[in-house]
Amino acid sequence: VPAILFSENFEELRDNLRKALNIAPLVQIDVVDGILAPSKTWPYTERESFERILSQNEGMPFWQDLDFEIDLITSKSVRDAREWVMAGAARLIVHLHSPDAREALEYLREFRPSLEVGVALHLDIPLLALHEYQGLYDYVQLMGIAHVGFQGEKLDERIYERIKVTRATHPSLPIQIDGGVTLENALSLKEAGATRLAATSALFKASDPKEAYRVLSSL
Repeated sequence: VPAILFSENFEELRDNLRKALNIAPLVQIDVVDGILAPSKTWPYTERESFERILSQNEGMPFWQDLDFEIDLITSKSVRDAREWVMAGAARLIVHLHSPDAREALEYLREFRPSLEVGVALHLDIPLLALHEYQGLYDYVQLMGIAHVGFQGEKLDERIYERIKVTRATHPSLPIQIDGGVTLENALSLKEAGATRLAATSALFKASDPKEAYRVLSSL
């Protein structure tokens, strides 16, 4: 999954999404409020352009060609989940250390049961949390880096054991890894039990992003 980490405004988001065109049919967009992670991204940096999308006066850039997985690294998960449903998200990820994570997940299950919903677990969140939220999610995103919100951080080796344990306890659950994914470690992540990889540098800094995507997808 091509992942867009930092878009400070709507124009930068458009530029970043343009890079994803013709690479993959779906792209992940990080939405960060500056509280759960140190950075702050659009639309928290520029509300007016997002309001135009919510009012349907404007669409997401390249919405005809791309589907969007929205990674909500925010402290207001309920509000953001509702708004991104209105904005046409194909998938939504709620981070379990968000203060209102359960409320957001319950809202999505009740009012948008057909929407694919993921839960994100940071490295310091016990995997037992998955049992507490059973029935409220369709897939899990295990964070592969210790400091969420930093691009280029090296994969934390603890992730392999977390993947193996999650696969053993949830044999059919889609497991997505976000953070630290490279062409060099992708196969090892898959062999541990991962089924999806969210990648930024491995794709967008490659000399041929489309070929890099093909290689990752063929593992």
